[in-house]
Amino acid sequence: MLASMGVSGIARRQGVMLCRGLASAPAKKPPAAAPSTPAKATPAAPKGGATGGKDGPTASTGKMALPTRVTGLEGRYAGAVFCAAHAANQVANVEKDLASFLATAQVSKDLAELIKNPSIPRRIKGEAMTAISKKLGVCSTTAKMLQLLCENGRIDMVGKIAGKFSLIMSASRGEVPALVTSADPLSAEQKASLAAALNKFVSKGEKVVLSTKVDESILGGLVVDVGDKHIDMSVASRINRLQTLLNAAV
Repeated sequence: MLASMGVSGIARRQGVMLCRGLASAPAKKPPAAAPSTPAKATPAAPKGGATGGKDGPTASTGKMALPTRVTGLEGRYAGAVFCAAHAANQVANVEKDLASFLATAQVSKDLAELIKNPSIPRRIKGEAMTAISKKLGVCSTTAKMLQLLCENGRIDMVGKIAGKFSLIMSASRGEVPALVTSADPLSAEQKASLAAALNKFVSKGEKVVLSTKVDESILGGLVVDVGDKHIDMSVASRINRLQTLLNAAV
């Protein structure tokens, strides 16, 4: 186990294995795409904002492209909000506002009820959201987004939309998320060593943002997900491969 091994020793060994794994790991296969259908024409959104219907908003992006691809209805909302915020020079404000709004929802039962309860009329939700936006002091783009979600009956998606918005913001800063799973908690020195190794495999101008998870079922070693790469260096996977070879030999 990691706790019984020298920190520098395991860092060197995992670093070498990680480099080899990244060099040879295939990209994650995206889910199979559904059969394409002719796209329906969508009316242009007003300048600096987004229009909304029951199928979600349409961003007024012009020639602007999102820094990363986000999927699903929540991705469409997040992309539209990002483009509107970018046009209004409020991107950082929206990021801060969403964090503040979700933090408030965690401690306010009334706000949580307003978000989750579908029996509350949309008009009532909209009026309440206007008051909440003023109280929290959110920027105009955030206020419009929250109001639009209430009008469209989608306010319960605000958490997922915030998650997609966070992905867009990370990509705009050149951040590449990396998740390292280990059987035991990693020390600060081990995390720094892994981050340094992973940063060698991202493009210029990009930076790995490392997060870790403990999963005792992998028994030892590491499982690394960075960008579209998946590298399984766990003891459990080695045992499974050995078991498969032994079964095939019988």
